[in-house]
Amino acid sequence: MMMLDEVRAICLGFPGVTEKISGHGGGVTWRAAQGQFAWERGPRKTDLAQLADLGRTWPDGTVLAIRTDGLEAKAALLQTYPDTFFEIPHFEGYPAVLSALATADPTLARDHHRGVADPDHAPPARRVARRPASALRPARASPALTWVPPRLH
Repeated sequence: MMMLDEVRAICLGFPGVTEKISGHGGGVTWRAAQGQFAWERGPRKTDLAQLADLGRTWPDGTVLAIRTDGLEAKAALLQTYPDTFFEIPHFEGYPAVLSALATADPTLARDHHRGVADPDHAPPARRVARRPASALRPARASPALTWVPPRLH
């Protein structure tokens, strides 16, 4: 489980990242020079209705939207960590996943910070995305929030 303050510390540890409160939903957003890469995302009425049609519900607690390094990385995260990452119809075709902080692992999230600044230590999400979907297996360890901001080079 992660707290929003832990997310803030990780995000602000990236080079050139700023934090602001979104005018759209009133949640916290984090931006790099290339754009927004993580933001607090509450459910909209449409989201709740669409999830209900699918027999699903919005998770309790704080939910973050996290931009991925493309649709392949998104698919890899959704397949590899289904208990951590999810998608709603509004995000279909968009390179981002949603994650409830209640299911996120702060240790692994911190490890991803190092990988952004040094390509030799790329976050596992990028390594996973390079493998074909047929080669992926569900993780044995507890799932974790994976930070993959837009390319910083």
